[in-house]
Amino acid sequence: MNVQDDFSFIVENSQGETSLIEYLMKVSKEEKSSFPIGEFYFGEDEVLAYEAAISILAYSIEDEDPWLYIDATTLNESGEYVRKWGISSKDKMLRIEETDSNLAGRRQREFPAYGWEVFDENTGIAAIQFKGPGVMGANQYQIWLKDGLEEEVKLKLTGIFMAIIHHSLKNMIY
Repeated sequence: MNVQDDFSFIVENSQGETSLIEYLMKVSKEEKSSFPIGEFYFGEDEVLAYEAAISILAYSIEDEDPWLYIDATTLNESGEYVRKWGISSKDKMLRIEETDSNLAGRRQREFPAYGWEVFDENTGIAAIQFKGPGVMGANQYQIWLKDGLEEEVKLKLTGIFMAIIHHSLKNMIY
């Protein structure tokens, strides 16, 4: 099975600066299925190979430093899914970690908020909230940016997060 999805859009800030966002998703899966013989099935359903990759490129026409978001999941030899993800540019490698509002040191909630946090070295600079706190999961799909970030950083992170939100809503995940 091969699934491919792609789209692009432009993000503009209040100063009129723009960033082009290009999104590409590709999934390939190889399966071995059991087959029926009368009332019995021979063999077993098994995923032999799996690879999913999402890439998002954020750049402007005069930009010499495009940012690339990669989210790749593969099946290793042990049959475990391994995820590799992050945002890179010419000068930076931003780390992404899953997070929730029940992390140590925070007030524990019955229905916590879930999302990802983006780190530049060991400093959190941005976050995306997929599910909000509360029974109905209010406050979904919020983007948080640290005060004082450069306009270019805000523009590119916002564009990348908007593409991730579009992907999440379209595929009903998170």
